[in-house]
Amino acid sequence: MGPASNPRSQDNLGAAAAAADVAAERRLLSSVLLLGRLPSAPVTVGDFIDPEHAAIWPAISAVAARGEDINAIAVWHQDQQLDVVRLCEIQASVALSDREHSWLIDAYSEAVRARSRRRERVAA
Repeated sequence: MGPASNPRSQDNLGAAAAAADVAAERRLLSSVLLLGRLPSAPVTVGDFIDPEHAAIWPAISAVAARGEDINAIAVWHQDQQLDVVRLCEIQASVALSDREHSWLIDAYSEAVRARSRRRERVAA
């Protein structure tokens, strides 16, 4: 039985893909919060697999629609149901580890969108 036909291997691949999806989403959110702007490519709530990330995106979008600088505090003021400490952690994660990569915001948004489309194809 090869790896493609082994259900356990497929489960591991599915878990690895989901973890990679969440990591891409987190980098996107971190970059948006750090740079204070939306990516060039449109991203929707439906593109997120992580419920926490999906809950944050509408608040980010609303802050952007008002023309305000997007940051953890502005997003929290938009939706105080969100955990402000968690928002700050997400913003700081790129600032502390990948700041030099935050300019990849548009690449991160493309990755999130592509992963979303892949999940849709797999589910169909």
